[in-house]
Formats: sequence, C-alpha cells, structure tokens
Amino acid sequence: MPRASARGRLHAALRAVLRVTIALPAGRPSILGGISMSAVSGHAPSFESLYAELPRLSAQELKALIVQLNASRRSFRASGAVEGVTQAAVCDFLLGDAHARLDRATDAFRYWEAAVESGYPSLAVSLGGADLVGLVNERRFLFPRDANPLPKPRTLLFGAFDKACAAWAETVHVVPSATVAKARWDAAEPRVQYNPRTADLEDILGCLPGAWRPELILASAFEVFPLPIGIESSAIPRVGWASDLANHFDAVRECCRLFDLLVVDQERDVQFAREAGYANVTHVSVRSLLMTAPYTEPPKPHHDRRVDVAFLGLLDELPMYTFRREILSRLKRLQGDYNIVIRENIEDLETVYRTLGDARIGLNVNAELVGKWGEHSYRHARARRVYEVMSMGALCMTPSTTAGIAEEFDVDAEVACFSPDDFEEQLIRRLEDREGTQAIALAGRDRVLREHAIYHRMRDVLGAAAGLRARNGVAHASAVARQQYLVGSVTADLWPRVSAVRTVPIPPNVRGCLSRPGADPEAALLLFEEAVRADPGNVICSLNALSCLVEMGDWFEARQLAEALAARADDGLAASDVEGWLRRPVYLGRLGAAPWWRSDLRTEMANAYYVDPRRGAAFSAYIARHLRVALRDYAGCCAYLTGDGDAAAEAWEDAYALDERDEYVASRLTELWATEGVYDRALTWEERARETRPFNARSTIITALIHERSGDDDRAAELYASLDYRNLRSRDEALAWYEATGSLFPAMSP
Repeated sequence: MPRASARGRLHAALRAVLRVTIALPAGRPSILGGISMSAVSGHAPSFESLYAELPRLSAQELKALIVQLNASRRSFRASGAVEGVTQAAVCDFLLGDAHARLDRATDAFRYWEAAVESGYPSLAVSLGGADLVGLVNERRFLFPRDANPLPKPRTLLFGAFDKACAAWAETVHVVPSATVAKARWDAAEPRVQYNPRTADLEDILGCLPGAWRPELILASAFEVFPLPIGIESSAIPRVGWASDLANHFDAVRECCRLFDLLVVDQERDVQFAREAGYANVTHVSVRSLLMTAPYTEPPKPHHDRRVDVAFLGLLDELPMYTFRREILSRLKRLQGDYNIVIRENIEDLETVYRTLGDARIGLNVNAELVGKWGEHSYRHARARRVYEVMSMGALCMTPSTTAGIAEEFDVDAEVACFSPDDFEEQLIRRLEDREGTQAIALAGRDRVLREHAIYHRMRDVLGAAAGLRARNGVAHASAVARQQYLVGSVTADLWPRVSAVRTVPIPPNVRGCLSRPGADPEAALLLFEEAVRADPGNVICSLNALSCLVEMGDWFEARQLAEALAARADDGLAASDVEGWLRRPVYLGRLGAAPWWRSDLRTEMANAYYVDPRRGAAFSAYIARHLRVALRDYAGCCAYLTGDGDAAAEAWEDAYALDERDEYVASRLTELWATEGVYDRALTWEERARETRPFNARSTIITALIHERSGDDDRAAELYASLDYRNLRSRDEALAWYEATGSLFPAMSP
C-alpha cells in the first residue's frame, strides 16, 4: 500500500475524532458530532479506520497518533457523558496498540487496562468485529506478563459474566459443550470448551497455553452451570458465586463445601450458609444491571412515554408469587384511569427494555419464598428488575421491604417504595406528579449506571478473593457429579469415569437417576425399586419410582404408590426418609409425559432448608406436610387417567382441605367439572382457585367457554380481553393457546 494513501486515510480519521472533541459539550448525554454511540457497536468510521490503519503506520506516524489520541481522550473524559466514557475507552485501547507497536509494552498495558476499567460502557464497545474487553484480554496472552505493570489475577472462569470478569482479571472462560470430544483451547476468545461427561479439570488445565496457569478458579452462577470433576481436589483457590442459592440449594449443598470462599447473592444467605455448615462466606449481590443497552442511548423523556405503569414478570403458579399476584390484581383495577401494561409472557430482553423505556413507572414486586408449613426470614429478596427499571429512566416502585434498597439508593430521591397498606396511594401520587417522578427516575438511572452493573459486582467478588488460599479434602467428586446432574443434565457417561478414578460405589437410586434421558423408564424403575427394597422408608427413592410409572403410563400402579406415599407422609417422616438424589425431572418439576406434574417441590424444599439448613427434623416435617398435599394431587391425577373421576375429585378435595392455598388442586377441580359439563360446580371451584391464582389463563379461558355455553357472551368477551398480560389479544388467539397447551384434561370445544 502506498505510504501517502495510508497517511491520507489516517489524517481523515483523526480529523473526524478531532471534530468530535471540539463539538463535545460537557455533561450532555447526546448523540455527538461525527462519532455517535454507533461507536459502541463498532460502526464509527473514524475509530474503525484508526484501528485498521495502525499496523501500517511508521514509528513517526504512531508517535503523532499518540499525541492526537491523548488530546481526544482528555476531551472525551472531561465531557462527563456516557458517550465520552465509551469513546475515551476506545482511545485508551488504540493508544495501547500504538505503544505496543513501538515496543513499549509497559505503556501499552497501562492504556489497555485503563480502557476496560473505565466503566461498564467499555464492555459494549467493539472494534473490527471483536469486543474491546476481549481484545484487551487477548493481548494479556500475547505479551509477557512481566511487561504489565498492573497484572490482573489469572482466573479460570466457569459460568456467567465473562466480559465483566475480563475487565478485572486475566480470564480464560471455560464453556461446557456437548459437541466436543475433549477439552479444546480457543485462542481467539480466549476460552476452553469441554464436555463435562468426558473431561475433568486436569484435561482443562492441560490444554491451556504455555506456562499460563490460573491463580484463581471462579465458578459464577454455579447453581446453573456445571462444574468439572477434579475441581474438588484442586490446589488452586476456588471461589463460588451463587446467583440464586435458595431455589437451587438441594442441587449444590454438597459441592458448596469445595469452595475456599462462598459468595452469596442475598445478604441474609450469609447467615443461612453458615448455619448450613460453610465457614468462609461473604455477600456480593449478583442482582445488578446485566445489559449494556441502557448505556447506548439517552432515555426517552417522560412526556414522550406512552405507558403510565409497566410490570414484567412471572405471575402464575408457585407460592413465591402470592404477594406479587395480590399487588398486580390491585394494579389492574386502575386500568380505567391509566395506561397500565402487565406482561407475564415476556418474549425476549429487547421486549423488556423497549417496554420499560416507554413507561413512566416500572413496578417491581419481589418473588418471595414464604414457608407455608414453617416460618423463616427469607421472604424479602433483592431483585434484578429494580436495576433494569431504573436503567431505562423509569421510576422504580418497589416494596419497602426489598432487601438492600435503602442501603443502595436514596429512597424518595432515586427510588420509590410502597407497603401493602399504601400501594395505591403511593402509585397515584407518583403518577400525578409528572415532573417529580421524572426527576427521581433520572437520578436513579444515573446511580445504577455508575454503581450497580455486573461490572461493579465482579470487581467486588475478585477483590474479596484476594489472598485466598486453597483447602483440600472438604468435598468429594460425588458432590460435583450430583451438581452436574441436577444443573446440567449430565448422564451416566459421567459415572464410569468418576468411579474408576475415585472408586465410588454407585447406589442403585443414583444409577436410576443417571439413566439416559429418553431411555426406557422401566430400567430406571427397576433400580429405584431396588433402592426402595434396601431402604423401605426412603420417600425420595419412591418419588423417583412414581415418576417412572407416570412416564410409562402405568396409572394404576402410580395411583397405588401415590396413595401409599401420602399415607406415609401423614404418619410423619424422619430426616433419613427425605435424603438422596432426586431424579432430575422430579427436581425440576418437568415431566414430559405428564404436563400436569407439579413444579413446586424445588421451591418448597428451598423453604424447608430455610426453616432448617441442617436437614434435621424440622426439614423433614416441612417436606412431609408439602408431600401430604402433592401426593394426594398425584393420586387424583392418576385416578382420573384410569377413568375414575369420582375418586380423583375425592383426592383433590382432600388435598384442598389440607391446603386451601395450594396452587393446583382447585384449578384441577374447576377443569374436571367443566369438562364433565357440571358448570355450577366448575364455577364454584374457579372462584376458589382465583383466590390463589388470579392470573391462571387456562382457568380464565375455561370460564369464558362456560359463559359462552350459558349464553353470556358479554362476560366471556370480558374474560378473553383480560388475557392481554399473556399476549393473547383475541378470542381466537386465546383458544389456539388453550388447545395447544398440555393438560390432564381434554380441551373443551368452543
């Protein structure tokens, strides 16, 4: 390439940067000059041109570029705007590359590290089709470490938040994959892909480049992402960061012991974890702003927003949504006066941000683990939705009991709170005070963007891990295997490797759990029956057997077993009766052959753990009270499938007598009587079901069909119109969804 041509393109790019530098007004977050926030996605021609031309420049041109970029970055930073932070980060990165080409690696690292430490907006930047933080992390591997005056800890990351981790650590991201035969190094990321069924930690370490050895292992959201066998005996310090310990505790309680530092998401989990037997525990909330989208453009002014109040989140089923459903039912009564959007069926994150960006107020109502059968203190949690609402410039209204809200924000200046007693009063006051609401919303947005992104949380986690030392012998490979199975659906291929290396006997219940998904459930059933013969009192093994009978369609045997287990639960259970591996479909509450299978066992186990973290008598008593209801429900379902509707109704009515707030049995009785044409009974049970599940779309459609058959088309039309929260916008859409949704009962014809 002719030198003059390269120099001409360079000067043109620099002039574009300088034009922005001159035009940048201090403190104004707007689209600016020749470079806009399109730089965030790597499309600003000036920065892209500079990045492309750098390898072709002479030493003299590089030195001139350094002078020009330094001037630009100072101006960008002085602006105080989000765009300025982002563009200054790009300047820092380009300065690092320029110094590196002049063999000034120490100066290069100063600028590269400054680029990724400049703030969360830098994580959204891309150049040449690659994200900036990844480019910096890649350079840490290309240049000698002793050239870096600010070396970051070498960290092997399992799980989520790789970009945030790479801002604060020299990171190799380890990604589970079912398609790779063995652990494989990918220098472009940099990352390792491995198959948990065939590779362990030693295999992962063995494919790392050269002398690169991790100084820290970080397992982020390890209740969602599988861990590798071998991590339990590693001499490398290990940090586990749980993003939702309560809901997944049964899956990870054994492997939690392998971590030298356990970091929990909710502050109250520190005490819970210590009571459960874990010594080194601290708190850093995962709840934070995860997306970079709010940084890429200014918020829409409130006078241009079409929605008065928006709520997005799950509503139906599970006791944890009881308080949420109560508040949302009260919110719906205000729809005649205000434009209120309630969405349960959230299609994607883009929809979340678009909806919140068009709302004046975003409502957060926490999901709450509330023990039906034993009191505990977990109820009020910290929620990610708070940060999402505030980041989009909507006023966040959240319960005053939201954990950490007063510590993180200035209530009434950055966020608004309500109690069950004053919800409507607080909401209407905020809706009528338009200017005050916008002022609080913008102040809250500024606070979230500055302090509460995942970028800031990762900094705190890695800071807490400084100086950590490894301990060995505190967990066994079987604990990791159980975690892999329950969070990652690893199958029997895992166990031969574990048993061969560590001579672990494999109990029949575990072998049954590890039967391949989709395989004949009869083989697993034989193993569970063997486990029951060895330990007749164990209810967990029997629950696993029940799920196999259901998958096989053996309704008579399943009914008998459910009834027998219900009688056992009536007599009370010992702690040993509820110990052992749960089959994954039972644990998750998703059984493909039975869409009616309950999904509340995991959350009720979470409640039981919070009542009794040590799994003693209080734990087993709590589970027994839950199973008394659930097993009668299963007996009723199986009785119906054998054609005995009267026995099904009797079982469900018995279950309802034990718990009138149960999420399932009243709805089942509604549908039973509706499909049999006994409409007065169906409507009676629907009214009872609505007390617990006011947002049950299936029950609403069934009730509408009953009213149509009774000639009350107007009432039916009202019911169909109420389904907008499920994105069902017409009668035809509602009926199509109803017919396509699996159920225990046949669909009623229109």
